[in-house]
Amino acid sequence: MSLLPYAPSVGAHYCFHYANLGQLRDATSRWLSCVLAERARAILISSSCLPLLDADISAPMWNAIQEARLEVYSYSDWYHEGGMFCASRAIASWNDAIKRAASDGFEGVVAICDCSWVAASAWQEFAAYEHELHRLSQRSAFGALCCYSVPRSHTQLLRAAVASHTRTWFMQGSMLNSVDSESASAHFDWLHTQTSLPYTKSREKPVVNCNNCASLAICHGQRQISRQESLKAATCTLPYRGYPKDMVGIMGKERHASLKNANKLVLSQSARWAGYHLLAPVSDDCSIDRPGKE
Repeated sequence: MSLLPYAPSVGAHYCFHYANLGQLRDATSRWLSCVLAERARAILISSSCLPLLDADISAPMWNAIQEARLEVYSYSDWYHEGGMFCASRAIASWNDAIKRAASDGFEGVVAICDCSWVAASAWQEFAAYEHELHRLSQRSAFGALCCYSVPRSHTQLLRAAVASHTRTWFMQGSMLNSVDSESASAHFDWLHTQTSLPYTKSREKPVVNCNNCASLAICHGQRQISRQESLKAATCTLPYRGYPKDMVGIMGKERHASLKNANKLVLSQSARWAGYHLLAPVSDDCSIDRPGKE
């Protein structure tokens, strides 16, 4: 994978659309190496798709952390306030990071962030935040690479991400390709025809009624609830909300399960919820059905 000539740098605001966890981890590790070779401070925002446990951190990364050239934060600590996404908190955190980097003698801040945790119901607020982040990269010593999971992200958020970034990267076969915001239509033709997960109606429209949710029985222990109570689904933050045929990612595996099957795996204690529409197998030999085998 060749990352030149567009490695993340101060003043650049890129996004990366990935189809599986292998693409995410390979790309971010290579891009991070490029960033650490510069005179900017690197900030890595981890998530359930991009965890940074002790075993995942290489010796060069540990050295960079010890030398204050790299800072690592959890997405919940960086983006959330009171358990909910807060754009003003995130922007304030970036401004503070830029000031700290300048006082420590760095030329700026370059961030690598995974955005797979963004709920479908929050895509509009997060898209507005990305637009503000782009403005920040234009007026401050700041650059960012924002990574989006194609299978898990709301389609409109993916479109908005392309529009608010200078350049969008994606893997096509074994090749790393990119488009600018003016070439976005060609990129979305590729998204709709080449990704492993289809853009179905259930992915376009989030659940707004508990009685239509695949997890109704888990939450309420019955088949139907009152209409007034069911409308609380619009503000639900549980990781297993959605339609029965919504696709759920599996950590460490390049396959997926329907939300209906995912709930069965959790109830049988074969897997656990690790994030929004993201499962973590309890063991490596956990049997995961492929989509369409219901």
